[in-house]
Amino acid sequence: MSPIKFIFTLLAFTLSLDLGDGIKCFQCNSVEDPGCGDIQANETASPFLQECVSDSKMGGHLPFCRKLKQAVKTDRIPRIVRSCGWILDKHRERTDYCKKGDTDFILRTNCACFSDACNGSTRISSSPFVWLFSVITVYIASFKCT
Repeated sequence: MSPIKFIFTLLAFTLSLDLGDGIKCFQCNSVEDPGCGDIQANETASPFLQECVSDSKMGGHLPFCRKLKQAVKTDRIPRIVRSCGWILDKHRERTDYCKKGDTDFILRTNCACFSDACNGSTRISSSPFVWLFSVITVYIASFKCT
């Protein structure tokens, strides 16, 4: 492998790494503040967007963002809680997910995501931008270096 191709590959790989464990999540409750119910994902100017605390009390777990939406079946008014989380559900990887559940009286959707400002109102999903950029960079570099 030529030195230039190696440098482009290393750069692409480095850009795809998440180098920090700090994450900013929306943190609010729609019962306490109705504005919490309609936050758009990646709305970086929101006063609800705050850094998640990461300290020894969390047992070394890395923080992630949570969104809990629940509605009591009798009134159907959704209640939304956005927060930081530290302990994943059992058998879960650090990939974005949502799971639904219900009891006799409550419909609930619990979501977790792993990038800044990801727990907004729009569907939680991971962005493939960094991976796509990395692949394109390596692809272009391979043509220029041959």
